[in-house]
Amino acid sequence: MLKYQLPSPLFPERQDNKGMFNIKPYLELLRLVYIVGDLSRSEFYAFGVTMTDYHDFDKTVERIKEYRKEAKQNHIHARKHYHDYMMKYVSNLYSDKIESDDVKVRETKSKSSEKFIKTKFNNVGDYGNAFLRYLTGTGLVVVNKKLQVVVAPSREDDVEYILNNVSREAKRYSNTEYNKLLFDVNYPKLLSDNPNVFCK
Repeated sequence: MLKYQLPSPLFPERQDNKGMFNIKPYLELLRLVYIVGDLSRSEFYAFGVTMTDYHDFDKTVERIKEYRKEAKQNHIHARKHYHDYMMKYVSNLYSDKIESDDVKVRETKSKSSEKFIKTKFNNVGDYGNAFLRYLTGTGLVVVNKKLQVVVAPSREDDVEYILNNVSREAKRYSNTEYNKLLFDVNYPKLLSDNPNVFCK
């Protein structure tokens, strides 16, 4: 999971998104949970899943703070706040396609901007669910009783080690280089790989 990156030979850039991605999604999601301290599922989806470049990480943290402030000041219900925020986000992100009427959705014959936006909105939730399942599956992250995504208290040292030692840069690899990296069982080194940890 820490080797999964965008772009990569498995998910190469297209002409319409060239230069947009420079991220290891699971690494930055883990960092986001660690830095913010607790994320609601909707915040995890809205801000974690939509991150595309690790250089924008600090801006993402600030956007979460603004998002929470707006909800509190205006007394907006969490579900409505997420829905309104993401519908606006998707509309802005795909504004060029919507304006040019390039809104066909796979597996349907109809073309409408409403259907297109709703589909993209749902995709964020689908990806978010998948990311969260995989991340909690590592045991590094849990969903607590308040339904917040948090770092597992017993694994804080592991998380800190990963965040301090795994490179954030999505390097340019050939197919051969990336396959070699993916199947290298010695990379990246984890805290549990350090024999000194067990000798204390």
